[in-house]
Amino acid sequence: MQNLGPGSNLEGILKWSLTHSDGTGPARQITEEERQWFNQAVQSAVVDVVQRMKEIGMLMGVTEEGLLAQGVTVEEMAGMLEELQEHVESIDMANDLKAIGGLEPLLRFLRSPHAVLRARAAEVVTTMVQNNERGQRSVMEAGGHLTLMNMVMHDADVTAKAKAVGAISSLVRHNPEGLASLRAVIGIKGLTSLIFTTASKFSLNSESDASTRLLLKALHLTLYCLQQCPLDRPLALSSGLLTSLLQPAVVGSRDGDTRLAVLRLLQDLAPAMATTAAATAAATAATQASDAGGAASEGSPVAVAGGPSSQGVGSEAAGSSKEDQVLEAEAVIQARIDEITALQKRPSSGESSGASGGEAGVDAGGVAEPDSGDLQEELDALLATRRALIGRRIAAARGESGGGEALGVDGAEGAAGGAAAGAGEAGGVGGGTSQQPLMFLGAP
Repeated sequence: MQNLGPGSNLEGILKWSLTHSDGTGPARQITEEERQWFNQAVQSAVVDVVQRMKEIGMLMGVTEEGLLAQGVTVEEMAGMLEELQEHVESIDMANDLKAIGGLEPLLRFLRSPHAVLRARAAEVVTTMVQNNERGQRSVMEAGGHLTLMNMVMHDADVTAKAKAVGAISSLVRHNPEGLASLRAVIGIKGLTSLIFTTASKFSLNSESDASTRLLLKALHLTLYCLQQCPLDRPLALSSGLLTSLLQPAVVGSRDGDTRLAVLRLLQDLAPAMATTAAATAAATAATQASDAGGAASEGSPVAVAGGPSSQGVGSEAAGSSKEDQVLEAEAVIQARIDEITALQKRPSSGESSGASGGEAGVDAGGVAEPDSGDLQEELDALLATRRALIGRRIAAARGESGGGEALGVDGAEGAAGGAAAGAGEAGGVGGGTSQQPLMFLGAP
């Protein structure tokens, strides 16, 4: 019988299986001795994993300063966390981490002064809690969610912050308590601030991979929160989420996944955008009517500094700025629509290079062509987003041109008007006509 050394059990089982069954002959009955050896080998492999997790837990139980004093390097500690992450990919091992005393030391690494250890620890937490209700509960009971949220808002390292956002996303998914905690501690305002500050640190021509990953994860987390809590959408708009999304570095990102995430968020916000536009127009009309009545009663057309009239000027300037942002976003979206339309019309490299034996799916420059399905998905999202933006402007235009009638503007009607306008545009795109961004539509 083969004598297996430590750590070679699984390899020995594989060799034994291949030796005794090559698939060309009938199966034979194994002997009792072979059965016992197989069972012992499997049991030994399982025990080795548990024992190794206990060893890692004991090592992590020593403070980081203590490990460094004993000659353990930061790189070795990061390797230990990476190995632990592989073990907790098994949901049983993940749930055993608390029992063997490894959870508390793991969460302590989230507060490490070394960014690489914070990032590694957040990755382990992500794996542990993903689709694992028991793991989510264990981490929250130990206060790990609060530490992760603190990393999301205050960690200076972009990679560690991105890993923390990923861990929070896994922790709150299908976890009402976790989602409630996220809304209470960070909230939509905090997520909006995260998106804005992340995107503001890079331009269209200088997007770091770490910042792009952080932005994408923040967008996905924000979308999930709004889908689970639709009543937060007006708060998201009042917190400046639309402004954050319409930054050229965000809506015009070079990363396709980021652009899709932005467009899906804009689609999700579309109903609230139209309703908010109508409400804003109504409030502006009411304020103007009140100002006019006050000036008439006092017989003085002069506005007092800081009074309602001067505030109205500021509001108009802010509204103009937001309108400019919407138009800028439409321009970026339209440019991408034109680009995708041109790509869809262009014959694939497989067709054009068939005679010359060129490799399909690769253009003349050796760059892989985008998948047609992905292009169509992005095009659909672009068209839907443009319809939402147009609907928002139609609702605002009706309110501004109608004065007091703004009170009767319905958000759904404004969105429907945008959809109708967008449908006409979609026909132009389908026909391959290059469209200019629609300017202010005025009253219908």
